[in-house]
Amino acid sequence: MNAREKLKLKHSLTIAGFWDDEESDPVIDEKATGALLLKIEKRLAGGAYLFFPPASASPNQCEVRVNWAQMTSVLARDEELPVALCLAALELPNFLKRHPECAAIAEEK
Repeated sequence: MNAREKLKLKHSLTIAGFWDDEESDPVIDEKATGALLLKIEKRLAGGAYLFFPPASASPNQCEVRVNWAQMTSVLARDEELPVALCLAALELPNFLKRHPECAAIAEEK
């Protein structure tokens, strides 16, 4: 993924509400990637967990998967784990629409 594509990915995360338009960048900065991971995990129910195995089809790629109720689903894959996590964040809303049982219950205010 080139620099322009990475910038576009960060912009997509901002539009999707996963990232503020901050100086840090979850696509390239480990600390920011960790913060994004926490944001993703907060949207998952207690019985749903993320894990990051090598992609079965291509061992050079990382996968971001959700595991729940003895089921698993691939959210994203890429050669770079930070990029895969960013792509997973963008896919998460679609996944949660298909599997609402995996969504965290929103706190009432």
